[in-house]
This record gives sequence, structure tokens and C-alpha cells, in this order.
Amino acid sequence: MIKIIFIALISNMFSVWAFSSEPVKPINERLSKGLPKVIVIGDEMVNGLIPSFREKLVEDFQVEYAMTANSTQLLQRISQTQNHYDVILFNIGQQELKQQNPGKIEEILHELISIAEKRKIELLWFNGSVVTNIIVLDSLETTLLCKLTNNEKVTTIDFRSFVNDLRLSLKGRPDKDSIVLIKAGEYLAESLMQWWAACAKNNPNVMRIKLWKDLPPVYEYSGEERINSWARIDHVSVPELEWFLPQKRKASTAVIFFPGGGYRYLGFLRNAKDLAHMLNSAGIAVFGLKYRTGRLPEVPLMDAIRAVRFVRAHAEEWGINPNCIGVIGQSAGANLVLRLAGNYTEGNPISDDPIENESSRPDFMGVLTSWNFGSNTSSFSFRSDMPPLFLRHAKDDSGYPLALEILRQIENRNVSKDVLILDKGGHGAFELSPSNPGFGWPGDFVRWLRTIGLLKQ
Repeated sequence: MIKIIFIALISNMFSVWAFSSEPVKPINERLSKGLPKVIVIGDEMVNGLIPSFREKLVEDFQVEYAMTANSTQLLQRISQTQNHYDVILFNIGQQELKQQNPGKIEEILHELISIAEKRKIELLWFNGSVVTNIIVLDSLETTLLCKLTNNEKVTTIDFRSFVNDLRLSLKGRPDKDSIVLIKAGEYLAESLMQWWAACAKNNPNVMRIKLWKDLPPVYEYSGEERINSWARIDHVSVPELEWFLPQKRKASTAVIFFPGGGYRYLGFLRNAKDLAHMLNSAGIAVFGLKYRTGRLPEVPLMDAIRAVRFVRAHAEEWGINPNCIGVIGQSAGANLVLRLAGNYTEGNPISDDPIENESSRPDFMGVLTSWNFGSNTSSFSFRSDMPPLFLRHAKDDSGYPLALEILRQIENRNVSKDVLILDKGGHGAFELSPSNPGFGWPGDFVRWLRTIGLLKQ
């Protein structure tokens, strides 16, 4: 069982969440085997985050609460415990920094990192506090925070910016503090799930590989990967591919999922895992592309082209039909799909890299909520041999006119199209949550692939 320990040092207190990550099971199976436990250790303020944290994770975790003291005791607890944890999620609060010598705290953190390395524990840190008073940090304290943020052995959650933005949006409301506690708990739960799916090295349910053996073309280091104030992943400098393969496969169809995020960050990367739960039973292999962020779109396009080639090059090894490999994306991910539609090539047969020998043409493509940097003018080109298109959109999404223009561009093309336009649902209409009106699109997608002969009956 995979355990995660969550430690929050706020106002000289810290809290601990310890829990497991497993695929969601039917309710009767979960009850018979018992849910993994979340152990929370902290003061009354941290305790206020737990109800919303628990509710967000109710399908997968049990939550318990206990009490302890400060950072020194944190280190003692971790060093002396006989339990194995895969992740420590912790916080150095501003009160802690003001009341203790930053040098002493840095010494404790170095020892914590040393213990984590020896035990193969990952460290996840969220900054800031939910307290109402703003505390000004001196240069030494700020330097310590910077060291944490830029430490390759510690992943940062930008909790401070989330709370600050939330408090500004609630200014003047008498119930502000209670809302902040609820939303902060939900934010931390979402951050944890995003990180566990997309960044954690010790998640046994995720297989992840770099697209290039060495550094990718036009490489730029943009800082350590982190979870931003939207609970999304940014500072991605090295593209990776995650894969979720069906247990029984032989010449399977494969789907590469491109997440959205405006090319600034990656949102809903864990949807690749959620999509795999829906499609694996139909014999479809699902991949999630963790493309580079904060770069011009031409750079993620390199990653998308490489991803198609990469899967095709490993098709025999992974039990995939090399002629049934497609892409699907949401929002900025849909933009990336549409860019790929006009920029694929047949490969370079004389390249020394066998992956570059492969074609980057997807055999089908899916567009969920088209987007083009706020413009409703299409800048996309479509070739005469464009792949079959699966398109979903909502009329009340601001990008609806763009979707109509794309459909006009290809209306005379002899290509299979499956199009559904909903009246309501907005930009998130087709996210994989039962509360969204377009939630059932994977079922339509499977039927469409079978109709056009790209998925075995």
C-alpha cells in the first residue's frame, strides 16, 4: 500500500496526511478491503481544512486527525518512525520562520531531505498559510523559501498565491475565513492528485518515460516543476509520456491525450488516467503527453510530433497497432491537435534515431472545446490526407465560432467526422466529471472508432 504523509508547519504546528493511491474500486470492494488512511496532525486552524480535503478524496481515502508541535518534532517523528512513506507533503509557515532561526530550519530541512533520499521518499512542499495577518519576511527568511522553491528534491505547491488571490476575491465578506478554509482544503487535494498523477516518481500506477534520451531540441530550463495557484503543473522543461495499457492487448488502438492549460501550464493531466479507466476495457491504450510549458506553441508541437512517433516506434513492444494511433486534446490540447493536423510528416528514413524514422501522422484526431488564444479566427491548415475528426463543443463556450470555422474549412474534405454541439456546458463541458453535460463522450468515441474501422469490435 502506497502511503503519503502530509505535514503542515503553520504557526509552529504541522499536519500530516498519510494516504494511499489506488484505482477507484466499486463501493462494495472498497468497503470489504478498507480505504487507505489519511492521518492529519496539526492545530485547530489546519483541522479546518480537513473536511473539504476529506470530501475531495472521499472515494479513495479515510482521514484521521491528531496533534503535535514544531519542526524539530517533525524531524524526530520522520526519523524515528518505523512506517514507510512514499511522500512527505509539508509546509514551513511564516510564523515558524519568524519565531525560529532560519539557519536552524534549513539545517532541519537538509536532514529531512537526507532521510527522504535514503528511504526513497518524495518531498512535496506547500508555501504560505491561511492566517489572516500578513507577515513580512526578512532577506534570510526569503532566501530559505527560495532555496525550497528551487530545490530539485522538493516539489512546490504555490499555496500562498492561491490563498492570497482567494482572500482578495472575498474581500468584505463576513464569512471569508470559513470559505478560505473550505477552498484551501479542496485546492490542496486537487494539487496532490495532479502532482501524484503527473510528477511523482514513486507512483506505481503510472509509467512515465522521456521523449528524448538526452535533452530535447531547443531546450530551456524554466525552473523546477511545481504546482501553481490553479493546482496545475507548470515549469515543465523536459517532455514525458505517461502510458496506461489495457491488461489484454494485441494490436490495440492507442490514444495520446494532450491536456490543456493555455500552454502556460498543464491542466487535468490526470484525465489521461481517468480516460484510461474508461477506454482500457475497450482494448484502447491511453497515453498522456506532458509537453513543455511557457514556450511558444511550436515547442509543444515538437513534443506532440515526437509523441506520435514514439508510440509508433514502440507499437510492437507495447502490443499496439501502428496504424491505429491517434491524438485527442482539450482546450490548448485541442489547439495542439489542430496544429499537428497540418504539420505531420512521414518521418526521416536516414535518421540515426529510429524514432525519427516513423511517421508523425495521427490516424485519427479528437478536438474537445477548440481554443486559439482567445481568437475565433482559425490559423490552422488541413492537408488533403487529414485524419478522421472527432469534435465536441458547447455553444456557450467563447470558442464556439472558432469550432464552426474549423468545420467550414473541412466541410468538403472526404474525411470521416463525428461532431456534437451542446447548447450548454461552457469550456469545461467535456471534462471527465459526471457533473459535466458532455461527460459521456468516451462512449461516443469508442463507437465512432469502431464505425470507421480503427477499433476492433
